[in-house]
Amino acid sequence: MHDVLLDLQWIAEGGSQAGIPAQVSWRRRWRERLAWLVAALCALAAVALGVATYRAVHHDVRVICSAIPAPEKTDFFLNSTYPGPVSVSPDGRWLAFSAVEEKQPWRLWLRELSSDVAQPLEGTEHAAYPFWSPNSRMIGFFAAGKLKKVEVSGGRPWTLCDAENGKGGTWNREGVIVFAPTAASGLCKISDAGGQREPVTTLDTLRKETSHRHPRFLPDGRRFLYLAWNADPQTGNAVMVGSLDTDENRILTPGEFNVAYTSGHLLFLREGTLMAQIVYGGKSKELLLRPLAGSPGTYVGDFIPTRRGTYTLKLGGTINGQAIDVSNEIEEVGSLDSLTFPEPQVDAQKSIEALQAELSTTRMLAIVGMALGTIGLVLAGVSVVRKK
Repeated sequence: MHDVLLDLQWIAEGGSQAGIPAQVSWRRRWRERLAWLVAALCALAAVALGVATYRAVHHDVRVICSAIPAPEKTDFFLNSTYPGPVSVSPDGRWLAFSAVEEKQPWRLWLRELSSDVAQPLEGTEHAAYPFWSPNSRMIGFFAAGKLKKVEVSGGRPWTLCDAENGKGGTWNREGVIVFAPTAASGLCKISDAGGQREPVTTLDTLRKETSHRHPRFLPDGRRFLYLAWNADPQTGNAVMVGSLDTDENRILTPGEFNVAYTSGHLLFLREGTLMAQIVYGGKSKELLLRPLAGSPGTYVGDFIPTRRGTYTLKLGGTINGQAIDVSNEIEEVGSLDSLTFPEPQVDAQKSIEALQAELSTTRMLAIVGMALGTIGLVLAGVSVVRKK
């Protein structure tokens, strides 16, 4: 390597100089060729690295706005019970949707974004809720009480399993499909090769859930988002996070509509947005706000203070187009001693835990009421004493 570096230096200095005999042996010629080869390879590597770095740093992000009409002599089929909303393929090349022709049943149509022509997919009559395979080669959908799939290239659909009233599905790279088989059940999973469906989520009776629907896999292919409908207007519907690996499901955010994930962001629709945080000692916790039944414009969030001191409630967002940015300091919270009866046999922390576990009615409600552009804050609950 030392000889190669010397040869490279010699080349850079002009090789044999005029007036000096160049006695080049076969070994010297071999070294010279090797030096040029190394230099060329280094140059190519540098160019490749430069191009890759430039592309990574200067990624061209464009926003595309366009109107895509339904195919000629058809209408998009967006029936509220069996809709076929537009679904974009993972590779961004295709659109799948349901459309209906006069005197014909609705069915799936496929359009490549580089073309202005859409084609119907045979055998997909009465298709609802289309969703894509990860490789963009197949489309899953619901029809005639079944979960089915069909190739983009055409051909007859395959039936995977029963789905009496399907409400959306999602497909991961491992060939697992998570779907809602009915409008009143938890989610199920099945192999994209077919077989027996297996439950993935169960309805939470404590939250009075009535339906799990519109699942969407997250990038890891194991966790997924879904919408949980609720019969209790005080609890409200919510966007949930589930997993193929555990039975644990958690609330991500209150919401009335399904959600999508893309490029590190969640996309969802809200009629209004009101976020709340409770702050204590430099720490904060988000509160889930829900509409209070029978009180339009009033939202409720629950928490139980576990330490004495001053709490701050922060509100932000928009409601009916009105910007909200409010902080309210809650008066110093006192101890439980003056309200406990009979006297507890355990320390204060255990008393709090016992109250949390056994007395569902002993809680503090932070009720944020909005009326005539004003905000009123009401604090109530037998587990809290305001220090006078």
